[in-house]
Amino acid sequence: MPFPFDLNSGLVAPQLVQPVINNDLTTPQGKQSTARLIDVTTKDYVVNDQGGFVGMDNVEQAVQLAIFTTFNSAVTPIGSTLRNIRVITSTINGIVQNSVQTCLANLINNKQIILGDVIVKSPGSSSVSLYIPFKNLVTGKDSNVTTRLGK
Repeated sequence: MPFPFDLNSGLVAPQLVQPVINNDLTTPQGKQSTARLIDVTTKDYVVNDQGGFVGMDNVEQAVQLAIFTTFNSAVTPIGSTLRNIRVITSTINGIVQNSVQTCLANLINNKQIILGDVIVKSPGSSSVSLYIPFKNLVTGKDSNVTTRLGK
């Protein structure tokens, strides 16, 4: 007895008629963008007065996401270790520089960024800040990510 329906129906994802276009993503300078701006304090996307998302360069967003994921998580070994630092030594600086290099290796190897010297600071007795400068080779712009760790 034949099946009353096509065996392939529902097994293939429907094809999009048009690709998704993020026309609403504009930078604070009014330029069209490809990624959503992330607030470095709240880690949320930034919304403009009209309710649309503010844009940012996709390479800069990739750097931010990699850094935030690696260093602001107690799950990752380096994030957990840095939360307990009280004295910043040259050994700690080296560990952090190597960790940032590893974290951003994909972007570095794909010639999207050049990493600068990472600065480790301890602004308070219970926190550590990382200042991570880089050059965006896609736009030619110097940029940085700052992230704070601690309790």
